[in-house]
Amino acid sequence: MATQAILQLKSGEQKKNNLLLIVPYLSGTIVQMISSQKMSALDLNGNYYIQTPEFLAIRLDQENQYKDSQPIKKIFSGNSSLVGRLLLTQKGPFNSLREIGESIAKRGVGLSVSTISKVLTRLEEELIVQKEDNQIRLIQSDKLLDQFKEEYVPPKIEEIIKIMVPDPFSLLKEKFPTLAWSLTGESSAYRYTVTTPPKVFSVYVTDLINLDADPNERFPNLILKQTGELPVYFDRLKEDGLNFSSKLQSYLELSQLDKREKEIAQGIRDDILSNLK
Repeated sequence: MATQAILQLKSGEQKKNNLLLIVPYLSGTIVQMISSQKMSALDLNGNYYIQTPEFLAIRLDQENQYKDSQPIKKIFSGNSSLVGRLLLTQKGPFNSLREIGESIAKRGVGLSVSTISKVLTRLEEELIVQKEDNQIRLIQSDKLLDQFKEEYVPPKIEEIIKIMVPDPFSLLKEKFPTLAWSLTGESSAYRYTVTTPPKVFSVYVTDLINLDADPNERFPNLILKQTGELPVYFDRLKEDGLNFSSKLQSYLELSQLDKREKEIAQGIRDDILSNLK
């Protein structure tokens, strides 16, 4: 959460000076982040890093009384999966946890430094990631991608509405804000490989409250699936007013389906790995 908080403070600073971040524990990583951003911080243990144009005051010798030592068990699903998703999306190496956190935040999701660190530790234990010379590097992209495929869990769908409309895309652009919907990975496949667009488009939406259309269970051309799970919206491709699921999300969904879809998924997989070389 520290990365997200720093970005929010900086984005809203305007003419304000001496920005202060308060955290449970002022770790070395957070100190590195706030130092470069010319911010100050203190924690609940008595540590502080206060900097102004006139002076600098530092105390970092108090132990962390708010340790969260529980390892993360599921790193390929839920919000924890965003670390691995980033590694398969943005070619490294990365120079710090902060850089990874900022890269994730730029894609619309905040993730705590603690979570990022724990996920990377797991990936390092599985020889997928290497930490060396102050750099974080993905060394087995194919293994990481295979792990995502094997442990993929579809998003929890809260509500489904099937409708028939003259122009599905026009309805999406009109009814939902840009940040609130995305074509599913399966419906996005035609954007990433040579295949025909679906006759019935499926869409993830965060909220169906603004929808004003009559359901059509028998002959729909648009299926709206309400879900608040962040990974399906992560790194969406925005093009011509449309929101496509990421290439990775498209691959993961197709890889769970029938033979034809798995063949399409293989082509997307090859493209993902090729872009990381």
